[in-house]
Amino acid sequence: MHVLNKQIMTVDELFKSSIYEGLNSSIKLSLKTLISELSSRKMDFYVCKRNEPVIVLKAMEIYDSNPLSTCNIATIRFKTDTIQVEPYQDGDNTRYEFCRDNADEEIFSRIYAIYERKINAFRNRR
Repeated sequence: MHVLNKQIMTVDELFKSSIYEGLNSSIKLSLKTLISELSSRKMDFYVCKRNEPVIVLKAMEIYDSNPLSTCNIATIRFKTDTIQVEPYQDGDNTRYEFCRDNADEEIFSRIYAIYERKINAFRNRR
């Protein structure tokens, strides 16, 4: 697996990684559902491995420009049979239990809104 640094990887690299391989089948399906839906909205992001069992989605364009920037868009925690999704917005600690069978549009919309807000702010600063 080619990683940009020790912890940052593309979605394709995530799906080939030991992180993904170590997940149970229901969590794998939930993660694929979440990432597929976000990708279909034309979101470009990296996956950052954090302390087990957590990954963070980072806006690719912002990270590529400045890896130390605040480009986090969501935190994903792996639970027993679900994933917990936390859209990354200052002062908001909303957590969604997510599995493939309860994929709620609100989760996708919130993450996309955060992504769009951060990308637009980044582009306007240039």
